[in-house]
Amino acid sequence: MSTASTYDEDEQGKVLHSNFQKLQTAVVSGRNAVIILRNTVSLATERLRRTEAQLKVDEIELAHLHRILHPDEE
Repeated sequence: MSTASTYDEDEQGKVLHSNFQKLQTAVVSGRNAVIILRNTVSLATERLRRTEAQLKVDEIELAHLHRILHPDEE
């Protein structure tokens, strides 16, 4: 009976070790994904800030040119 019990413990140990390795891999992948996404969000946020600033400049310039081209509309 002791042999069967030892076999069960060995199998349980193998399963636990396998599950540990799978989880460890998943955690590493998750951490890497978070880092990549964080960097992507950071870059996108900076690009958004620059684009919004440029849009504001372009809108001002457009309004200025519109006033020059259509002075009678003021």
